[in-house]
Amino acid sequence: MVLPVNGDITKAQHIFIRRALKVAERASAKAVILDMDTYGGDLSATNDIQKALLSVKVPTYAFINTNAGSAGALISLATKHIWMAPTSAIGAAAPVGGDGQDLQKTMNDKVLSFFSAKSRSIAEQQGHNPDIAEAFMNKEKEVKIGDEIISPKGQLLTLDANNAARWINGKPVLADGIATSISDLAKKAKIEGNVIRLEPTGFEKIAQFIASLAPLFLLGGLVCAYLEFKIPGATLPGVLAVIFFAAFFGGHYLAGLAGFETIALFLLGVTLILVELVFFPGVMAPAVIGAALMLAALVLAMADRYPSQPLIPSFDSTLAAAHQSGPRRRVFRRGHRHSHDHAAEDLGLPPLRARRLRAGRIGRAAGFGGQRPDRTGLGNARRDAHSPPAGGQSAVWRHHGGRRERG
Repeated sequence: MVLPVNGDITKAQHIFIRRALKVAERASAKAVILDMDTYGGDLSATNDIQKALLSVKVPTYAFINTNAGSAGALISLATKHIWMAPTSAIGAAAPVGGDGQDLQKTMNDKVLSFFSAKSRSIAEQQGHNPDIAEAFMNKEKEVKIGDEIISPKGQLLTLDANNAARWINGKPVLADGIATSISDLAKKAKIEGNVIRLEPTGFEKIAQFIASLAPLFLLGGLVCAYLEFKIPGATLPGVLAVIFFAAFFGGHYLAGLAGFETIALFLLGVTLILVELVFFPGVMAPAVIGAALMLAALVLAMADRYPSQPLIPSFDSTLAAAHQSGPRRRVFRRGHRHSHDHAAEDLGLPPLRARRLRAGRIGRAAGFGGQRPDRTGLGNARRDAHSPPAGGQSAVWRHHGGRRERG
């Protein structure tokens, strides 16, 4: 199972990775591969992601594709195996302030001492060189393997693909090898099974987007709060300030609502209709938008969608879902019930599936594993429906007015 780790490392990304790791364990996945391309991010979120990776029993891999800078390097150290893309780099994990500036000396010494020791412990637990882990964070750490100096004292360690995958004294410097893609990694690492990529859900994507704009939300909240105090009686700046501050402080919690997107869409539609009825009667726009959202939520709820499929279902799949959710009727009005199976065989369908469709609608119905029966198949179905199975007898009902007689 492949998990994308792109952009800034945030709390929202931690919530996604934690959920994905649980999914992988429940599915008994052969391995979890982090598709890594990040220059760093929040140290607290990095710490939480490390904890999650250390808690799972599934073998974990980090594929550096193409950057694992700062927090990305620390997360990679928490996996069992590290693989590099041909043009990739890992390292430079020294802690800095939220604005990117160096920490004050005392604070820097405290943070560096704690996280260097923790990184060494994690690297050693996962089978990596602890000196490499420390040199990622502490430029005063010299790394020497055998007689060769990998990282001299006085500079932060950053490894490219070739240096990370070098073997010295029968052990890799850091990475198990170089792979051109996820499929190439799975082949070289001898990971069996299909490669499944698990993407963030709607709320998780929204939470990650909000986290990426956190400074703008903070600035907008401060500006709107200032305007609220300077303009007495104005309510809009105050409302916007509350929204901006809520997004800044709690936006990442939206990731915890993953899986409830359809319900949220329906409730949003209901809310807009109520706003139209109570606050803006006659405007129509909120009610129309609300009704559209409710309809979209119902369509999404009816469609049998898998994570790899698009969010908006096709017309055919929606029609099939609506047809299956309706009342069931027998396919054929006459003929022995076992003849349904013969019709299904001509159509290439399971026997029970054929019984759910009405005669005359087979050619228009959708959802038969992506296949549509042609007119020839339809003719065969109807012909077999009216003929008894080999060696059997058919039971036909004749209608006489309001009575039925069996003949």
